[in-house]
Formats: sequence, structure tokens, C-alpha cells
Amino acid sequence: MRKNVGTDLGKQTVILEVKSILKSILQESIAEHKGVIMGFLKTLWTKFSGLKTWQKVLVIVLVGSMLAGGFSGSGQSEETSDTPTPVVTQEAQPETTLDAISKSNVKWENYAPAVKQRIADLIDAEDCQNLQIEFNNADQNNTAQRNRTGESNAELMSLLDDQMKKIGCY
Repeated sequence: MRKNVGTDLGKQTVILEVKSILKSILQESIAEHKGVIMGFLKTLWTKFSGLKTWQKVLVIVLVGSMLAGGFSGSGQSEETSDTPTPVVTQEAQPETTLDAISKSNVKWENYAPAVKQRIADLIDAEDCQNLQIEFNNADQNNTAQRNRTGESNAELMSLLDDQMKKIGCY
């Protein structure tokens, strides 16, 4: 025995209205109607207040699939549809200290690979004492570095000095 036959007819009427509205929206650019679509979905949610949450979600998912091109009512295949394809983008990751110092003027190829990572770790830890030790070592090894590579440690020392100022070592 069915209850709420009138309610079911009302829901069918709303569904027909939904299909009609979606068909007209899909004939134009979805991007131009984003606010209308969001308002429509909110209205739809409240119109189906008698439904259980999972039923409401199902209706919203069906509407969403229609908006995404699953139902255009135009008879076009997906291949010839003018419906824009959603683009998934990744959120940009924040730059790490290692990335930042890699972009500095230091010629890292003149140093052991562990040096750059060690300095990045010291900067991240705001380890002023060991950063100062790195600075002092670069200063003491400046002549040997110049003889070995033809380059001084000036850029490395400048980077260390700038980073120590930046993190508040002095």
C-alpha cells in the first residue's frame, strides 16, 4: 500500500522541471550559469525535504552527471558534445627550503650533494649555531675551494649570512 501518492506526483513534477531546466542550461555555457546551477541545487535539496539524505544525494548526483554531459537531451554523442570537459588540477605545493637554496647563486655542483641538504635542514631547524659553523668552515676553506674549482665560497657564505639574518640569528 502506497502512502503519499500526492507527494510522489509532486516529486515527479519537480523531476520533470529539473530535466527541462537542465536541458535549457546545457544548451548554453555551463560556466555562465554556475551561480544559477548552485542555487538550483540548493532549491532542489529543500524541495526534496521528505526524502532521506541518501535519496537526496542520489538526486544531486544524477543532476550533477547530467550537468557533466551524461544527459544533454540533444541526441549528441559524448564525442561531439559541446559540454566542456572538467579539468583536474593539483594545488601548487609550497616551495621547500631545499628548492629555494637550489635557486640561489651558489654553484652547488662545486660541493658534495650532502652539503646543500645539510644547510637546508639547518635553515629549517633554525639552527643558528651550526649555520655559523658552516659559514666559518666555508670561510676557512675558501682558498682550497678556489684552488680546486676556480670559484670562491663567497656565494655560499652570502647565502648562509642571509639565512642567519632571516631566521633571527643576529
